[in-house]
Amino acid sequence: MSQYIEIQGAEKIGSGAFGKVYRAKWKNLGQYLALKSFFNLNDVTLKKLSMRLNSNF
Repeated sequence: MSQYIEIQGAEKIGSGAFGKVYRAKWKNLGQYLALKSFFNLNDVTLKKLSMRLNSNF
């Protein structure tokens, strides 16, 4: 069974250069989480995202 069924109430909370961000509740745990969907996920986008993440740590 897919765990996506366990996510409810997704609402858009923002967007940026890479995609949109949603806030949703994971029913099993009763906790909220952030979900990100990407506009155009390709090798160039992945490299840019990786560089941005690595620069923050």
